[in-house]
Amino acid sequence: MADLGYESHNQILNLGSLAIFLCLYFLKLLLYLILLPISLVSPRLKPLVEKVKEGLFFRELLALLIEAYLEMLISTYLQFKAPLRTTNGELSAVVTGYICIVLILVFLPIACIWILSQPIERIKDDQFKNTWEDLYSGLRTRSKWEIGYYFGFMLRRQMYVAIAFLIFH
Repeated sequence: MADLGYESHNQILNLGSLAIFLCLYFLKLLLYLILLPISLVSPRLKPLVEKVKEGLFFRELLALLIEAYLEMLISTYLQFKAPLRTTNGELSAVVTGYICIVLILVFLPIACIWILSQPIERIKDDQFKNTWEDLYSGLRTRSKWEIGYYFGFMLRRQMYVAIAFLIFH
């Protein structure tokens, strides 16, 4: 299973356009963090800050992580299997690897478990949906089994990667 079509162990190169979207998300987060204290002084910026915040926590991040889960998991494994630290680009790939590992193996499972711990009535609430719906969008919300689909999706992807890389070692 050594050749999966990846030409490099560099996380950023392996993620390709997904790395660009991840970078854009964090630039938007930086913009929000800069505008937030300014909006406290200048009330005219409050609508802009609210608009930036609307999708930032956590819709955009959840959508990106769910759609790119397998790619992030594989590229993160490859990054940590043979990390290079000789140039700035390789150092930024290592940092991206650490960010991705925290997002896909810590943040996303905790978010899924937290969603599953919520009462079904709260999950159907519009305000709750505005923030967390990407973890159960397109799914029926009659039972916790249905809502937990993406959690099972992540566990299956982790097993695929473990089988592909670790079973032959």
